Parts: sequence; C-alpha cells; structure tokens
Amino acid sequence: MGCAIATIGKVVGTYAGARLIGGKDHWTALSFGAGLNARGAMEIIIATIGLRLGILSQDMFSIIVVMAISTSLMAPLALRWVLKRVTIGDEEKQRLKKEELESHSLVADIHRILLPVRVRKELPDNTALQSIEAAILEMLGQDRHLSVTLMTVSGENNKSECDDYLTELSKFFTQMEITTKVVKSDEPGEAILDESKKDYDLLVIGGTENAPDSKHLFSSIIDYLVRMVPCPTMIVKSENISSDWAPKRIMVPTNGSQAAKNAADLAFIMAETDPEKEVLALIVAPTDSNLTGYIREQQVENIFNFATEAVRELQKLGEAFGVKTEGLVKKGDSPEETIIEIADSRKIDLIIVGTNIRPGSDRLYLGPRVESIIRNAACPVIVFNT
Repeated sequence: MGCAIATIGKVVGTYAGARLIGGKDHWTALSFGAGLNARGAMEIIIATIGLRLGILSQDMFSIIVVMAISTSLMAPLALRWVLKRVTIGDEEKQRLKKEELESHSLVADIHRILLPVRVRKELPDNTALQSIEAAILEMLGQDRHLSVTLMTVSGENNKSECDDYLTELSKFFTQMEITTKVVKSDEPGEAILDESKKDYDLLVIGGTENAPDSKHLFSSIIDYLVRMVPCPTMIVKSENISSDWAPKRIMVPTNGSQAAKNAADLAFIMAETDPEKEVLALIVAPTDSNLTGYIREQQVENIFNFATEAVRELQKLGEAFGVKTEGLVKKGDSPEETIIEIADSRKIDLIIVGTNIRPGSDRLYLGPRVESIIRNAACPVIVFNT
C-alpha cells in the first residue's frame, strides 16, 4: 500500500508539473513521472544513515529498501510502455540527428589541445596570430569543453621570461580552460613532439613564417611536427589580419575524401552557434575544353556527377548541424586558381583545407594545389591534417 501511494504521489506530482509549468503533452509528462518514480541508491544511502543515527527503525528501513528496489524495477517497464506513445518533436529530432552525426565526427571528440608558441621579446596589446587562434578555438569550443595547453620551449636562463609571456598570452583565451607549460630543451621540435604524445586530441600551430628556402613549406620544426605528431594538426596560416577578425563566410574545398569531410566537420562545428555564419563546400571539376573522344567526355561527365553528389552530401551534413551551407561545383582548368578566384569574389573570410599526410621526406608536401592556396589566398587558411 505504501509503495502504491509513493508511486502515485511521484507520478502525479511530476505529471502535473510537466503539464502546467513545462507545457508538455500528456504522454511526455507521463514519461517524466515514470522515469522519476525510480528510487535508487541515494534513497538507500539516506535510509542507512537514518538507521545508524537511530532516526529510523529496522522495520521502516526495510520498507524504504523494498520501495527503492520495487520502483527501480518498475521504471524500465513503465518507460518502455509510455515512450512508445510519445511523439518526438522537431527540436528533439534535430538534437538526436546532431548527436548521431557527432558520434561519427573526429572534430566532436577534440577536447585537449596543445598550442606551442615561440616567445617574442615584446607582446603587443593585440598579437594578431594568437588572437586568430583564440578566435578559432573559441568557435570550436562554443558547445563543448576545451582544455588548451599553451607551451613554449626555453633555454637555461629565460624560464621566468617564458612564464611571464605565457601568462600574458593566456589572456587571449578567455572562453576555455588554459594551462601554461614551459619545457627546458635545446631541441624544440622533439620537446613539442614528446608533449603531443600525452593524449592530446589536436596540435595547433601558427604557420606565419615563410620558409627560407624550398626545403621546407613552413619551417623545419612545423614540417617535422605535422609529419610526426600522433594526433591531428591544425596549421593556421594568416598575414595582416586584425585582432578582431571574426569569420562569417568559410570555404571548404573538397574532393570527396575523408580528409575533406573532416575539414567540413570542423567548419560546421565552428559555425553552428552563429546563424550569420555560412559555409561554402566547393569542388572544382575539369573542363571539357580538351576532349579527345567519347570516352574522355564520359569520364568528365562522371567526375562532374560525383562532384555534384559530394557537395550535396556536405550540404545536407551542414544543414543537419543547423549551418547555412551552399554546395558549389565549378569547372576550371586550374583548381587552385579557381578556388582563389571564388574566395576573392565571394569575400571568403576563412579557407579550411583537409589533408592526410604521413611521414615521408624531410619536407612537408601537401600537394601543389594546397600549397598554392596557402601562398596565394588573401584570407587566413587552416590546414587540418588528420
């Protein structure tokens, strides 16, 4: 009898609150009551404390334990019966679809980030590169927790200077958990590589320096790290960008590969919390100006159809994230030139390129198209290597 009264009281109270205050429909409100009716470990713990203090008798303790067990066993059966009758709303469908997409997304699993920096003699009020990196990480962490480690490699005599520099630099990263770390080493590349092996999900590197010769794409350290670190890397290439830079239009050149899809996921997660942001998924298909026969013409047509399907898939993915997404297939003899032209004409604020580089030669080689985009784009470029 007591168990029945407790069950009715919990279900009716929860049902009334969900209907009158929450505005839920009948079956949804009833499902809340069915779920909350379960009394579990917490009630038994409280009853045990009451028994030890002499507040409860042994008989009362037994009743409470039986009630906790019976209502906990009752809840799954009641929920299974009620939930069959609950109509899922559009908002809940969108949430479930987003969770399913994120369960297969590499970017959604990024939480621990390593950001190595080089100490400069002076830290201006607005350090452009770090403010851009901070803006990118802030967009990435809008809907998830990020832990960022700011790291620098020091010599024997400037550790305190490095500590002060990182403390000042951490002020740019206000929306996330920040840890500063100074490592003494004569080999910066090896020190950063060793740190990156400590279960980091992403390494972020500023690619502002131009290589002194053709032996390196960025610099010897950056080239080495991108090829050797065990986690995905993000190279941020930017020049002459103001500290209040905030991208509204993001372009993702794609070729249908998994690396390009990872880059698109990064763009969608960066843009999902701002309705003003939009993503352009672009594929440049070959032109038919040099056709030599029917077979060649058929190949170009097949490539164009594949490209159309690939950008349509990314467009649907973007819309599932709630991001305004445009899919565009453009014919061109020079894909990199076409990408740059479209970026200029569309006033793109950020280009994200997906790559998948493995250890090879000493020089980091991303391919002529990606390297041309890095050199010639007027806006910042992210190379997302997975």
